[in-house]
Amino acid sequence: MAGERQYARLATPPPASPSPGERWTWPMLRALLALCAANASESVQVLSAGFLIDEIATVPFDQIAIAASVYLGMFIGGLGSGAAADSCGRVRTLLVSLSLSAAAAAAA
Repeated sequence: MAGERQYARLATPPPASPSPGERWTWPMLRALLALCAANASESVQVLSAGFLIDEIATVPFDQIAIAASVYLGMFIGGLGSGAAADSCGRVRTLLVSLSLSAAAAAAA
């Protein structure tokens, strides 16, 4: 009997996939656009480190230090934001981190 119940569970068809209109709602698109904009701003910040390397640093050690500081900051920020997301919530942490990123970009 147990085998028959398991077979009946496997024989049920999968649920129908949502239509394209149901798949993308306005809040989802708005969140997607906001995250795409945040990703673009982060890539510009990484790209600006390349310009700093060419303009400011002439010694190879200074060039390596500037390049490493970008990725070290990403590493520390990832660890800190992950811990904050676990304790404070993902949405609040994302809003705070994007606000800090926008403030730093505006200050630069």
